[in-house]
Amino acid sequence: MIIPLHSTTSQTMRETAPTYIDPAAWQQAIGLSRQICARIFRDGGTPSQALEAVGLPARAELNWDKAVELVAEAMSHTQIRRAA
Repeated sequence: MIIPLHSTTSQTMRETAPTYIDPAAWQQAIGLSRQICARIFRDGGTPSQALEAVGLPARAELNWDKAVELVAEAMSHTQIRRAA
C-alpha cells in the first residue's frame, strides 16, 4: 500500500531538513532524536545531558528544541559517513 504525501507535507520536509540530508532520513533522525530526548527529560535530565548521552559535547544555555535538532544532525552525519 502506498500512502501519498500531500504537497504541503513534502514541501515542509524539504524546508526543515538541511539541504545535504535526505528529507526522509532527516524525519527519521528527528523522530529518533525526540525519543532519546524525551526519555532523558522524563528521567529528570537536561538538554546538555541529552547531548552527552549520544557522545556530543555539552552546551550551556541549551533548550530541548535545539537539543533534538543537534542530536538528529549528529545521527544524520553518522549515516552520511557510513554510506561513503
